[in-house]
Amino acid sequence: VYLVCGSHAFATDVIWNRLNPKWLARTRRACIFPIFHAYARLYCGVFDDDGKNQNDDFAGRVVLELSRLRPRTTYDVTLPLRLSAQVYSRKPRGSVRLRFSLEWHSDRDALLSYIPKTV
Repeated sequence: VYLVCGSHAFATDVIWNRLNPKWLARTRRACIFPIFHAYARLYCGVFDDDGKNQNDDFAGRVVLELSRLRPRTTYDVTLPLRLSAQVYSRKPRGSVRLRFSLEWHSDRDALLSYIPKTV
């Protein structure tokens, strides 16, 4: 699983030979992203790692609009994977379960991030 938000990225550990992997306590499974804009998006891509010297198979992705989330709230959601944000397919691609929370250091800065900066 790869997570990308702005210019920051994170990759979980690979869980081998599992169709429904679960990350245990001592695995690389959690991260903190700095959020500079209230309208930022978090991209989550899921891949099937086939090993060294092999191309990873793309399982699907999820895009979270952070502006739709409430600060200081913990979310635990299972979201369906999609090929892209614009294309809907009835063929199931699996799902990804995410647990996350959104925290602003300053509510004022979050609101001001919507205003374009003048040059």
